[in-house]
Amino acid sequence: MKRLLSVFLSAVIAVSASALIVNAKSVKLKAPKLKSVTPTNSKELKITWSKVSGAKGYVLYRKDSGSKFKKITTVKKTSYVNKKLTNDVKYYYKVKAYTTKNGKKIYSKFSNAKSKTAIFLYSAEDMYQKSLKDILNIMGNKFNVKIGSIESFYYFYNYDKLPGMDFYFTVTYGNKTPVKDLILNGQIKIEGIQVNNSGLGLCRNNKMIKANYDYKKCSKILGEISCVPSSGGMLSGAVIAVGYKIICNEYKIIIHFELTDKIRKIINGQSGSITVPYSTMIKENPKVKSIVVNKNYN
Repeated sequence: MKRLLSVFLSAVIAVSASALIVNAKSVKLKAPKLKSVTPTNSKELKITWSKVSGAKGYVLYRKDSGSKFKKITTVKKTSYVNKKLTNDVKYYYKVKAYTTKNGKKIYSKFSNAKSKTAIFLYSAEDMYQKSLKDILNIMGNKFNVKIGSIESFYYFYNYDKLPGMDFYFTVTYGNKTPVKDLILNGQIKIEGIQVNNSGLGLCRNNKMIKANYDYKKCSKILGEISCVPSSGGMLSGAVIAVGYKIICNEYKIIIHFELTDKIRKIINGQSGSITVPYSTMIKENPKVKSIVVNKNYN
């Protein structure tokens, strides 16, 4: 009788264990879709993917050129910021979802893979504090040169390495040395940096201010800022914008905003010291025209 009972219990345990395995295997998760890999700030890439129904978390894998995929983190959310990356290295990412059943982890298949080269997002404020040699190193000693709107005024740029960023300098009248040679030989002094398009002007509290932002985006970072008439760029001239000035020790930063019809009327209708108040700026919400960093002469 005991022997018969023992055989019966063994059979029940075996069947139960088999059922657990079947139940665990019957739980299927769809593979997530990796949506994007985008830079968020210097030395960082943000990876985002789709939510998978029934998933309890996600396992993210990474590799660079010449290496194999390795697990870098397990998270509950559908995004992750990968920090402390190496400049100019192409990183590849893929992710899989997981859930648990009867104490065991069950994984989905891997998502599609996406890649991005980590190009550090230097701001104009960062660059103004660097030497000419450091700037050229970041550019890989490759750049283009253009003549400014004022005689003897030039600027050089490399939008692949430093998007939207122009470096202004002057050349002594009558100097016959090719301008590119003057730059490469360290015989110029950068007098200002102007950022246009989507280039990064400055960071405050780890939040970026780019040259394609509008007033509302900037005010969320800088607070309730009023503006005054300005030339709209590095070179002085007629009033074609309104600007907000930030003094940082030996240099200043000016964010230039486009003129709307309402702002133009305010400027033309006042005399003396003219200020466009925060209430008007927030209502009109003009686009940034440019961001300039140069020497603080005041």
